[in-house]
Amino acid sequence: TPAPTPAPPLKVCPKKMGGWPGRIGDGYGGVVAVYGSHFVQKSGFYQIDWPVVTLQGSNRDGTWSLHAGGGNVNGQDGCEAICRSLSGATRKPGWTVPSSDNGYPSDASQLAANCIYKNGASMRADKTDWSSIFASTSKCWNPMSHCQCQGTLPACASES
Repeated sequence: TPAPTPAPPLKVCPKKMGGWPGRIGDGYGGVVAVYGSHFVQKSGFYQIDWPVVTLQGSNRDGTWSLHAGGGNVNGQDGCEAICRSLSGATRKPGWTVPSSDNGYPSDASQLAANCIYKNGASMRADKTDWSSIFASTSKCWNPMSHCQCQGTLPACASES
């Protein structure tokens, strides 16, 4: 009998930023790393609370918090880019976030000074459709309080 197929090697996760854990992305939509206050595996999907992204090879390289438009197409496109970059999966069907005048939690400003959004008109891997600065992280209204992705949260071998 043939030997079983080995499991793919675990990725090394980035060093915590401002105390927040992260995961390495593959560059989909420019997303090369995602940090969050929490990463949680749920039944059939995983959730990243208060995602902060690092973009590279995009029109807005840097580390940013995200405006989610109360779950509108811009928020959907940003969450989709996070999911596809981290695990190749799509956003959880029905994902949305509440509208809110509050920004990100105060400690998120240690990771990213400002929030931006991905222009949802395209809903594709485009790396050049990130907005200019939308607001400061602490005043980012309609923030992305969480992103939910289909499937399994990528595991870490260790933190670098």
